[in-house]
Amino acid sequence: MTTAPIPQATWQEGLRVQTDPRVGRTYHTTHAIPANSTVIEATTPYACTIWKQFRAEVCAECWRYDGGRRGFLTRRDDEGLHGPRVETSAPEEKGEKPGTILDHRERSGPSAGLWFCGEHCQSSWMTREGMDTLQLLRTLEEARRKKVKEKVNESAEAALAEKPALTRTDIEHAWDETRQKERSPKEVRRWREIQLDDFETDMARYVLLALVHLYREQGAQHLLPPDTGQMPAFEKPLSFGGATWREFEALQSNELRHLQTYPELLEDQIRIYQALQGRFGLGGRRRGDSAAEPAAAGLALNGEGGKHKHARVRNGKVETRVGRWEAGSLRGVGSVITVENVRMALGVDPGNSFGIWEVPITEESECLGFGVYPRPSLFNHHCMPNVKKERNGRVLRFITTRNVDADEELCISYGHVEQMDWRERRKELQEGWFFQCRCSRCVTDMATEREACGVGQLRPTLT
Repeated sequence: MTTAPIPQATWQEGLRVQTDPRVGRTYHTTHAIPANSTVIEATTPYACTIWKQFRAEVCAECWRYDGGRRGFLTRRDDEGLHGPRVETSAPEEKGEKPGTILDHRERSGPSAGLWFCGEHCQSSWMTREGMDTLQLLRTLEEARRKKVKEKVNESAEAALAEKPALTRTDIEHAWDETRQKERSPKEVRRWREIQLDDFETDMARYVLLALVHLYREQGAQHLLPPDTGQMPAFEKPLSFGGATWREFEALQSNELRHLQTYPELLEDQIRIYQALQGRFGLGGRRRGDSAAEPAAAGLALNGEGGKHKHARVRNGKVETRVGRWEAGSLRGVGSVITVENVRMALGVDPGNSFGIWEVPITEESECLGFGVYPRPSLFNHHCMPNVKKERNGRVLRFITTRNVDADEELCISYGHVEQMDWRERRKELQEGWFFQCRCSRCVTDMATEREACGVGQLRPTLT
């Protein structure tokens, strides 16, 4: 896999991105910033997932969680939306005549797994993601295995432990084999029947959401007026949480280190790709499905209550109109379901994602899922951070914990390691984020311990 070019833009006034050959990109201040200042605010992740075990207990929009109680969740999927009526994509499969129109409330089949604490949260999610994304999630849920996969027995675990560590060559070979199989349309059609366990399905939902955003961004580019290179005034460049696919794919991939630590995940990841390709890819379409549409066709740029704005170029001018959601505006999403894109999305999760924790955070808080926020992902770790993270719904705010000098690096804490000793911190960070911490606090703590043991002064060595 190749790493995408590093965006050079400054994302927040008062911050700049600096590239360090030892630790990669870092945030530094351009001027002094007082304590309790918000330096970055991200309104939503670029892609996320809520784990299946919490899905019926968490609002899909604001992520409210009430200790497992779910009485506050009053709406499911598109329940209560009375506006749009859509044509089914393959009505003959349900014994209906082609062209049959079904009201959303009349549709059967699996749920998309979305619960909302009220109309406001439901409307907010639908405005950002759209009815077609909900339909794709419903289709993906058909791949979720109904029975829980049996645990691996001890002999199988022992055999796995004896296998040599995966190499980059091993990983590339496995994906090359997948590409070879993909050349057979018959093989890809079989991938439509793949059943995923809960973990695989939840990860597939995260990947699918990222790819939908990429597809919509590509569609938005087709709406540019000819020869101007500028977005129309009524619509800012399409982004999610202030980030685009370009920032998402520029994050550091931890694929190799992650798979070396958990080699069994390689098979899971390939199955995720096959399931997505089989159900949404161009080679896995059922007979009678519509062909892939141009990215701009029916693109939902903005919407609320079942309506959205359409934009089109006519005689060199951008015109808009208000219309209803059109079924299938994301049918062409298969064009972005590629090995490279799926691997990239799965590779940036470890080491870049933020846990969606029950708040307020305590030692007993549950981790409800995870989300990737590309811009905040550039914060490096420090065991005595000068920036703290606060979550309010989907919004992540990063706030200075003290006065910060000009040109000082801004750091957060990865996980909850501040109260651990340096050995525990290093172990936790190595296992969870694949690096040995050598921040100034760890270097000082190690030196102090060695002096106390009579070993002598530890020479700081940064990595």
